[in-house]
Amino acid sequence: MRQFLSIAIIGAFSTSCTPAPPPPAVDCVAAWRQSSQPAIPALAEHLRQGRVVILGEHHGDAHELGVLTRLIAHAASAGVPFDLAMELVPEHADAELGALQTSWTEAGWARLIARRTFPEPFQHGALADPVRTALGAGVPVIGLAPDCGIPADPTDAQLDLAIECFSTRDAHMAAALVDRRTPGRGMLISAGLWHGAQRRPQADPSLAALLEAALKDDVLQVLISGAEGPDPAGPAGAPGTCLGLPAWLQNDADHDIFAMLNTPPWSSLPGSCVADGHGLSPRLSDLFDAIVAPAPTTGPRMGPLLPDTTWTHVPTARFAAWDRLQTTLMGRPSLGTDPAAWAKDLNARAAKRDGDIARPTDVCAVVERLSAPPVP
Repeated sequence: MRQFLSIAIIGAFSTSCTPAPPPPAVDCVAAWRQSSQPAIPALAEHLRQGRVVILGEHHGDAHELGVLTRLIAHAASAGVPFDLAMELVPEHADAELGALQTSWTEAGWARLIARRTFPEPFQHGALADPVRTALGAGVPVIGLAPDCGIPADPTDAQLDLAIECFSTRDAHMAAALVDRRTPGRGMLISAGLWHGAQRRPQADPSLAALLEAALKDDVLQVLISGAEGPDPAGPAGAPGTCLGLPAWLQNDADHDIFAMLNTPPWSSLPGSCVADGHGLSPRLSDLFDAIVAPAPTTGPRMGPLLPDTTWTHVPTARFAAWDRLQTTLMGRPSLGTDPAAWAKDLNARAAKRDGDIARPTDVCAVVERLSAPPVP
C-alpha cells in the first residue's frame, strides 16, 4: 500500500544586516526574481478564469497550508466563484462540514477528523485553517479522501480491497471531481504533490493527469516548494525543493512568490528538484506548470498540535479502525482505543518532523547547478 508519509518544512530564516551595496548573489538571481510575481493574486486570477488549480503540497507542512488559506481568503473576498476540494478531508462528510459551518467547535472538528481512514498526516491544527476559512466565506468544501479502512478480523480478500483502495485513490478522486465540476467555475484542489503532478512515481495516472484528460487543458498544476528529504537532520534542516532556491528567493519578499515553469530561467529547473522527480522527467516543467514559494511563517512547521481534549471526541470505533490499520498493514504496535495514547503518539511523531528547510549559503553555485542542461 501507499505509505503514509509526513514530510515537513520551513521555519526561521536569516537575512543579511549589511546595508548597500547588495550582496553579489543578487546578480545571479535577478532573472529569477524578475520572472516571478506575488502568488495569491496570480492564482486567484486562474480561478476567476474558471480553471482547476491543483496545489501540490508536501504533506505535514502547515506553512504550505498557509498558502491555501491565504488564497481562499483572497479569492473569496474578491468575489471569485470557486469550490474547494481537499485530499485530506474525508469524502461523504457533508453533515460534519455543515455542522462546522453553522458552529465551529472542537468536537465538530474531531468528528470530521474521525472520518479519516487514518489520522496522519499530523497537521490537524493547521488543516483546520483552510477549511474554516472556506466555510466562513461560503465556499463549498468537497472532501476527497475515500475510506480505505479494514473491518475487524479481515479476510485476505478484504485486505486486498483496502490496498486496492489506497492504490486507486487518484482515479477515485478524479471521478468525484469531474462529477462535481461546474464549467466556467473555478475549482481549487489541495492534494499531495504527486497527486498534483503530471506524472508520479507510481505506475497509475495521477489525479492531475486524469483531470487534464477529462477537462481538456483547464488544469493548472502547481508545486508548492518544501522539503524534499526525509526528517530534518539537525539545525541545518531538510533539503529543499530545487536545492532550496525558491525558499532563498522568498527570504526578502513579504508575500508568497509564483512563477510559471515554462518561463526562463525557471524552465531550466530539472526534474530532480523534487524527490524521485529526475526518474520521471529531466525537466520540472514536464511535471508541473508552476511553482510557489511560501512566505516564511513563524511557528512550528507542523502547525499547532491539537489539544489532548480534541481526541476525546473521536468515537471509540474509529480508534479501533485506526488501530486495525496500523497493526495489520503498517507494522506498528497497537495503541488500542485510548484517546490519550493516540494523542501522545501522534504528537510525539509530529514533533520529530518539525524543523527548518535548508537554504543555500552559496546561492550562485546553486543557480549555476540548476541552470545546467538537464541530463536525459
